[in-house]
Amino acid sequence: MDPRALPGVAITIRALPPGAEQSAFAHAALDEIRADHAFTSISHSGDLIAVAAADVPVGIDVEATKPGRPWKGIAIRTWGDAPPTEEEFYELWTLHEALIKARGEGLSTLDRALSSVNLTVTPLDVPPGYKGTLVLEKS
Repeated sequence: MDPRALPGVAITIRALPPGAEQSAFAHAALDEIRADHAFTSISHSGDLIAVAAADVPVGIDVEATKPGRPWKGIAIRTWGDAPPTEEEFYELWTLHEALIKARGEGLSTLDRALSSVNLTVTPLDVPPGYKGTLVLEKS
């Protein structure tokens, strides 16, 4: 499902212009879509920013997939186990980060939160070399 088609949600994903500061650029992009939405989320990684505004709690995360990153060690330290592939690691990592932002919960709540029927989870259409996920609480 294209997250831009979800009612009550606005999303922007943009490349960071040369020389732009990530946080300021992301906040400016968020200001463009905030409107009357009560909840917002920002993410940036590498040269990409993603912002979301919604009528329900929302979390967005993008992550540059960096060759040579010790993803298995990061996964084991974070979750106690590693997914089988690096691609699955980045999918799970962006889900994990977006979920924390949407739910305001810590690292240990991932399994419990994912089993909740009150979430909409959708991958983002991001450029090659990135992974991204959007999480919304259903109203």
